[in-house]
Amino acid sequence: MDNRTVVANLSELYSIPEKYAYQGMTVSNIDNGNIYMLLDKSKIKQKEGWKASYESI
Repeated sequence: MDNRTVVANLSELYSIPEKYAYQGMTVSNIDNGNIYMLLDKSKIKQKEGWKASYESI
């Protein structure tokens, strides 16, 4: 585990450096309790690049 695994909020999620990310990685967000999966590395700094766990329910 490393600092890509857990973020404090969405701002931190969208600021993960692209060079340390990979498609399919999951990140827990403490602020809202959701888990996010990176679907499109080219959109890592945007909501569209991620899928939240609540979206799959």
